[in-house]
Amino acid sequence: MKLLFKISLAVILFLLILVVLYIISLSRVKLEGVGINKLDEISLEGFTLSGDVRLYNGGLLPVKVKSISYEVTLESTGEQIAKADIAGRWISPKNSAKYEFETKIYWKATKDMILNILKERKTKAQIKGTVYVGWLDIEFMKEIDLEEYLKQFAKEKLGETVKAAVGTIAGAVKKYI
Repeated sequence: MKLLFKISLAVILFLLILVVLYIISLSRVKLEGVGINKLDEISLEGFTLSGDVRLYNGGLLPVKVKSISYEVTLESTGEQIAKADIAGRWISPKNSAKYEFETKIYWKATKDMILNILKERKTKAQIKGTVYVGWLDIEFMKEIDLEEYLKQFAKEKLGETVKAAVGTIAGAVKKYI
C-alpha cells in the first residue's frame, strides 16, 4: 500500500511539474515580427498580399499555437478589406516558427479612387491580428505602404486608357481627313 501511495504521489508531482513548465513555456512565447513578403497581382478587382508571422518559444516545453487571425484595413477609409485565419501548430522549445499567409484582397478600385489615394498620400494599410496560444492572446499590428504598388498600377491602367483614347481619336480623325 505504501508503494502504491508513493507511486501515485510521484506521478501527481510529475504531472504538476509538467503543468507548471507548460504554463511557463506559454508565457515565454514571443512575437518576433510580422513581415510582408510581396504584394502582387494588382488589378481593379484587388491584389494578393503575402507575408508571415514569426513566433519564438522561449520555454522548456513545446507549445501549441491554436491559430492566428488577422484583418487588413485601409487607412484612408478605415474599410476592412480582408480577414483570414492561419492554422496553428506546435513550436518546439527554444525555437522559432514562421506562419506564412497569402490573402487575395478584393476591392472595387477605380482609377479615380487610386488617384485620390495617391494624391492625398493616404496609401497605408494595416494588418492587425491576434495569435492564440493557450489562454494567452498576443496582438500584433503591421503597417504597409501601398504607394509604390498603386503608382505602378495607376501608371499601367492610365497608360492603357490614354493609349485607347488616342487610338480612338486618331481613328476618328483619319475618317474625316
